[in-house]
Amino acid sequence: MIYAFDFDGVIADSAKGSAFFSHRAWKRLGNKNAPPVKSIEKHRPYISTAKDNYGLLFLLSNNMKVTRAAVRKVAEENPEKAKIMSDTFFDEKEKFIKTDKEKFCRLYGPFRFIVPIMQRLSRKETVYIVTSNKKSQVIDILCRSKIAVKPENILDSTISKNKSDLIKIVARREKVSTFDIMFVEDSIDHIKEVIPTGVNAALASWGFVLKEDIKEAKKLGIKVLDKKNLITTLNAENTEYFDVIDKSNKVIGKAPRDECHRKGLLHRSVHIMILNRKVNSSCRNEAKRRTCIQAGGHHQQADMLPAAIVMARAHTGN
Repeated sequence: MIYAFDFDGVIADSAKGSAFFSHRAWKRLGNKNAPPVKSIEKHRPYISTAKDNYGLLFLLSNNMKVTRAAVRKVAEENPEKAKIMSDTFFDEKEKFIKTDKEKFCRLYGPFRFIVPIMQRLSRKETVYIVTSNKKSQVIDILCRSKIAVKPENILDSTISKNKSDLIKIVARREKVSTFDIMFVEDSIDHIKEVIPTGVNAALASWGFVLKEDIKEAKKLGIKVLDKKNLITTLNAENTEYFDVIDKSNKVIGKAPRDECHRKGLLHRSVHIMILNRKVNSSCRNEAKRRTCIQAGGHHQQADMLPAAIVMARAHTGN
C-alpha cells in the first residue's frame, strides 16, 4: 500500500497560522475592524482556499452569520478583492518566513498525535504528501518534527493544483494501480474530486471538517478516520485481502491486495462507465472518446449494483 496525505488539516494544524496571516493581511489592506485572531482560527473549517479568507473576514467583521456557502458567495461576488486578499495573505507568509522561520513552523506545526504515527509510517512504508503548500515550507515543518518523508515525495501545486493529477503521478512513479494508494484528506470536496481515479480515499475528521462533511462522507461510503481508528485503519489497509474469484465469479480463495494486482489474480472491482453521444463535461478528460471511467473501487459482494450506485453518487453528487 502506498500512502498519500494532504498536509493542511491532516498533518499540519494550520488553523493558527492561517488565522495569524489572514488577520495581518486584512489589516494591511486598510480594514480597521479586523476580527480577533482567535475568532478567525475558530472558523477555519469554513474556508477552502486563500480567496475564501476574504469572505470569512468580511462576514466576521460585519457580525454576519458564517456558513461555508456564505463565505464562498462573498468571495465569488468580490473576485478582485478576494484575489488581493489571497495575494496579500501569501505575501505576508513569505515575508514572515524570511524573518522568523522558527515561529512560522510553530504556527503551522503538526497535530501532536499525528507525529509518532507519521514517524513510524514514513520509516516503514512509502509515503507521499500532496499539497497546495510550497514544498520548501512543508520540508521545514516535517524536518522539525523528525517526519522523514523524502523531498521528492512531496508533490505541491507547482506540479499540479489538481489532486487527481497528483494521485495519478504517485501511481505512475510507484508503478502501482491507483487502487493501491490510500489518500487521507480533510476536504470532502477534494475527496469527491479524486474518487474517479479509484484511489482508496478517507476523510480526516480531526482536520478542518464540519459535521455536514462527515455526514456526506458516510452517505457516500467514504471512510471517516479519527484519532482512535487511524492506526488500526492504516494497518488494515496495508494487509487488506480480496476474494480471488474464477471466471464465473465464484470465490476460490483470498490474497493480499498487492498480490492480486501484481499477479493479475481475478478479483471483484466496480467501474462506472459513462456513455455519451457527444463529448461533454463528464468525459472532458477523454477528448475524442465516447466512453470514460468515471469512478472505480474494490468491493467484495457478488452483487455489484449497490456498490456501483455508491460510486456513481460519489462522483455526480446525486
